[in-house]
Amino acid sequence: GSKSFAEKFTAEVKQHHRWLAVIYHYSESFPRSLRVLSLAVNIIVMLFVQSVTYNLTNPNDGSCAEYQNKSSCLTPKSSLGTGDNMCSWTNSGESGSCNYSDPT
Repeated sequence: GSKSFAEKFTAEVKQHHRWLAVIYHYSESFPRSLRVLSLAVNIIVMLFVQSVTYNLTNPNDGSCAEYQNKSSCLTPKSSLGTGDNMCSWTNSGESGSCNYSDPT
């Protein structure tokens, strides 16, 4: 008889899903120990690439809040290579505050 969609789907996932195949799929040519090692290396590489590229997606390192005057606030340039200032100065009464400038 023909298998139902759910049975076909489950069999495909067990055989081809990157993480579940480690547990459910048997293969003489690609044993479980190598699949676990491959999966671990894959995760480590993914985390490494994410850590290297994190500053491209979230360049706010919190340093703008430490600047106490306008000239030091406007000195650092954006790490995104736009030539814009990384921080902006906001006057508030006698003093002011330095805040991160979101790239536009």
